[in-house]
Amino acid sequence: MVSPMSLAQLVGTLHILCRSRSSIPRHSTYSSSRALEDLNLNFNKLIQLPDTIGYELLNLKKLSINSNKLLYLPRSTSHLTSLKILDARLNCLRSLPEDLENLVNLEILNVSQNFQYLDSIPYSIGLLLSLVELDISYNKIKSLPDSLGCLNKLQKLCVEGNPLSSPPPEVVEHGLHAVKEYLCSKMNAGQLSPVKKKSWVGRLV
Repeated sequence: MVSPMSLAQLVGTLHILCRSRSSIPRHSTYSSSRALEDLNLNFNKLIQLPDTIGYELLNLKKLSINSNKLLYLPRSTSHLTSLKILDARLNCLRSLPEDLENLVNLEILNVSQNFQYLDSIPYSIGLLLSLVELDISYNKIKSLPDSLGCLNKLQKLCVEGNPLSSPPPEVVEHGLHAVKEYLCSKMNAGQLSPVKKKSWVGRLV
């Protein structure tokens, strides 16, 4: 019989399975594992992470928390400055921390499939200058922050399954370059008027 909490620690990796609990028990704290680089909490029933996670796991490079019931990410998440991969898909996230720009090494961010819960993303996502892949598909996001247009390293952007109005569908269908150019133009020139927007989109055809 599998115990409610089973730990399997490899070199720099910790997998936690606690399917019968909605939070990580204090007695199972990983605060002593300050060299931990990979934390896998996938496929549990967690509705929250420890508030201090960002202060304890300073060397963490990969955080996998998909397929849980998380409502939010702790504010201390922004202190995970070594983090390169954050996988938070298939949860119930209502929002993301406002100060994500502190994740200076983050390359891959996946917050897809939070479905009816996640309806916006913070401006600070556009300040993640190391970001290469961003997946926000299948949420309720209506607009992308103009700051995304500044992400020079971004190579992959997944936005399908959202009721996006900014950028509009006719821009999105032209791909990442068109989306970044549209958002960058908005940021530099202010909100585009309908006439200017139509003219700008026409240049893509």
